[in-house]
Amino acid sequence: IYMSKFWMNGIWAWDNIFKSIAVINVDPQLAWDQIMLFFDHQEPNGMVPDMITDMEPIYGFTKPPIHGWAIQKMVDKLGLKQSLPYLNVIYEPMALLTDWWYVYRDFDQDGLPQYFHGNDSGWDNSTIFDQGYPVEGADLGAYLVLQCECLAFIAEVIGKEKAALRWKSSANQHLSDLLSHSVKDDHFYSPISGKEEAEPSLSLINYLPLILGERLPKRIRKALIADLKPGGPFLTQFGLASEPPSSIKYMSDGYWRGPIWGASTYLIFDGLLASGEAELAHLIAERYCNLCVSVPGFWENYD
Repeated sequence: IYMSKFWMNGIWAWDNIFKSIAVINVDPQLAWDQIMLFFDHQEPNGMVPDMITDMEPIYGFTKPPIHGWAIQKMVDKLGLKQSLPYLNVIYEPMALLTDWWYVYRDFDQDGLPQYFHGNDSGWDNSTIFDQGYPVEGADLGAYLVLQCECLAFIAEVIGKEKAALRWKSSANQHLSDLLSHSVKDDHFYSPISGKEEAEPSLSLINYLPLILGERLPKRIRKALIADLKPGGPFLTQFGLASEPPSSIKYMSDGYWRGPIWGASTYLIFDGLLASGEAELAHLIAERYCNLCVSVPGFWENYD
């Protein structure tokens, strides 16, 4: 499924995963093919390309490992019995990719991998990257917790009991590292690798760890949710701004420095549901959907 038949006529790693969730109930084979396409072009060390066109895969960047988060949703929708053949196929390449993040993207060996560039995060010009690179994204930490948990689940259902225990241990350790290293005043932050402090950023990307739901301490969930509610810095009449309009770094039509995106909206929506905040989740979803209806066409982001 291409992003567009116009100039974005390619498939980007992580866009493909949102589309997999979207079509799993209608066409399971197509949904799993979206996931497997990038593993068809996986490097021996585990890295997958950033995008694929009809002519070539492009490896200049990569994208976040949100496979675990998505696959759990796909299994929930399709059912374990129907999902099992796909899980048998995806386990090894997904495990290789996950290990790649820990082996090749953790310079200071603190257990928290990093983004080399904003493009690796999917939030190309987010204000968390104004401080320089490489950045230990709090969102990346959250994705990897869920990635390891999902690998533990898959390993267990396909009969790899020792591997399941290893991935469970990795998930628990990563969550502990994330909470001890990337939280200050009950909020997440994303420092340069090797540093304990980060330059101030109000980017919504630091709220994506909310997808961990009740794995997060209650005080942290409460602080994050308070900022996402009406009257907080992010929620506009159109939905969640990627950088608060009140921020000195806000840019009108500035890509990830203000505009509203479907991917970030859905991740926050899902995190709110996982945190027991269904009413707020649906308010945010409604505002975003109304925005899409009100603007001709359908766009990757909205000013």
